[in-house]
Amino acid sequence: MSHRNKIKNEEELLPILDDLKNQGKKIVHCHGCFDLLHPGHIRHFEFAKSHGDILVVSITGDDFMNKGYKKPFATEILRAENLASIIFIDYVIIDKNEYGSLMLSKIRPDVYMKGMEYSNVKKNHPGFVKEKEFVESYNGKVVYSPDDVVFSSTNIMNELLERNDFKKEMTRNFLIKHKILKNDIIKILNDLKQSKILIVGDIFFEDRAICESATIDDESPVFNLNVLKEERYIRGVYTIGKFLSELNIKVDLLFIIGNDKRSIDLINDLNKNELLNINYVQIQDYAFPIKRKFLLKNQKMFEVNIGNQENITSNEFIVKAKSLINISNGVIICDHGYGSINNEILDIVSKESNRLNIPSTIIHSNSKNKDIHLSYIFDFLINSEFEARNLTNNAKEGIDNVARTILSTSKIKNLLLDLGKEGIVSYARDKNPSVGFLPSNVDKREKEHLASLLTLAKSTGGDIFIALYIADFLHSNINNLKNSNIVNLIERELSDYGKGILC
Repeated sequence: MSHRNKIKNEEELLPILDDLKNQGKKIVHCHGCFDLLHPGHIRHFEFAKSHGDILVVSITGDDFMNKGYKKPFATEILRAENLASIIFIDYVIIDKNEYGSLMLSKIRPDVYMKGMEYSNVKKNHPGFVKEKEFVESYNGKVVYSPDDVVFSSTNIMNELLERNDFKKEMTRNFLIKHKILKNDIIKILNDLKQSKILIVGDIFFEDRAICESATIDDESPVFNLNVLKEERYIRGVYTIGKFLSELNIKVDLLFIIGNDKRSIDLINDLNKNELLNINYVQIQDYAFPIKRKFLLKNQKMFEVNIGNQENITSNEFIVKAKSLINISNGVIICDHGYGSINNEILDIVSKESNRLNIPSTIIHSNSKNKDIHLSYIFDFLINSEFEARNLTNNAKEGIDNVARTILSTSKIKNLLLDLGKEGIVSYARDKNPSVGFLPSNVDKREKEHLASLLTLAKSTGGDIFIALYIADFLHSNINNLKNSNIVNLIERELSDYGKGILC
């Protein structure tokens, strides 16, 4: 008999247990996530089986896992199959309820087995107190397994996440968990070139002074830096637009400039790029902004902001934004704190993008008015962990709590947190499961690139999770995008994950 026959649903299992109880068999029940099985789990099950005739193990379904963004590593089916292969276990059931107490009330075991921590540090846990009271109400018994073999699934997972094969398996499970099909991915990729993306917001010069020989002044506590060379880059909406245009995606830019020489220099530079459709509003006395960075051995020592940092109110800017949104497939708001993004423009972009059912993304790198965008409905907000903690004034709690605070106190539909080398975690307001985690294949992501790819993928169909997978894949292969067939690239990637739901 295949070990998979041990896996039962509720309708199958409960009558079986009733028959066994009528035969005088003693039922033992264990419940948990059992994500990464280790020797401590095996000892737990062996000890549990020694207390009865039949051992039933229930596992929390994927939809109700609430142990952090990395969990579960394995899907509920894989976890159930792993448990079913263990000789001590007679039956396995996937609990489709939010709380394990409901399944416990239906199984009504003679013995309910818990880990030793529930006899001490977790003995007052509200969920366990309720379970213990229920079991003892019908003269059942709660037994605690010994803790002579101690392992941590979390510690094991953190070590495994350094391995590429483990990262690949987590990505495969992400695709399966969120029911992402290969054909859907290919369709979205084939449709990318049909999209037109509008990018609204700040544009500025980033000047970099490359320095050497940092010394302290003899007369005062001041750095002396020797500037070797200076570089100038156009940032803000241009960074995103240039990136997308190089992928042959149609792009509209909308931004504010002034009448100063810096503004004139900017327009002269932008007109050289024929792939970008430039739209701007000229404001009298608007001082075009510069972010000047001083770098020593690639480390930023300090930066200076020059030019406008006050909010600009312009009816012409709002009218142009509304007009351009109506001919776009997606819109990105780029707020660096230089005045073009305020409540009026956020309101019109939010209303129009939702009316047209096109994706909208917020890129916010602005400590001033850090929460202004939270009052409006946008599809995506992309933050680093530092930005998310700064937004919520929460430096201590786990990142899951930080993310849920942002969603519960805002109108943002989906939050993406870039955790750097660790990966990307997404939190969806209206999806179940609501959390998705993709391990990182790169050391660092450009937020602008990720936002543009995410908006682009969402503009051609699919939900946050398929858009995130496509955006992350494209970003990881960013150096190959211009000279390679994107569909061929991703087909090779998917072939490594095997058959099944991906086909």
